[in-house]
Amino acid sequence: ESISKSGEAVLIYSETISLESQERTWPTLNIWKKIAEQSPQLIATVGGVGEYPSDFAVSHDKKYLAVNLESKLILINLETKGLRTIFTPKSIVGGKIAFSPDSTKIAVADGSYYVSSNHNALYSIDVVSGTTTLLDQREG
Repeated sequence: ESISKSGEAVLIYSETISLESQERTWPTLNIWKKIAEQSPQLIATVGGVGEYPSDFAVSHDKKYLAVNLESKLILINLETKGLRTIFTPKSIVGGKIAFSPDSTKIAVADGSYYVSSNHNALYSIDVVSGTTTLLDQREG
């Protein structure tokens, strides 16, 4: 739950609408936004086979929701409902995601970037341009 600029409570939540099973379970989620006493608004549908919604982060300015789908990182504009891919790793996004305090960048800790090795990588992604910067990579 967060507070909008007008002081009204804003709730962002997900609802599982389907589960597909193959070698693993792949949920598909509806992302909803509810402001105060208004009816909930459907913001986006994410997930499905090959896209497991494993982590979520809301920007500090409450304008964006980042969703780690393991196969890519997507950004949802909570005002316009626009959805775009902002990061696609070589393997899977295995780490956590977090917004910078000014909501202009997203940090991605990716322990799965190097397949079959013990490396970790830290990236910064610009929210507006989608520019990805490798900040650090290490073993262990």
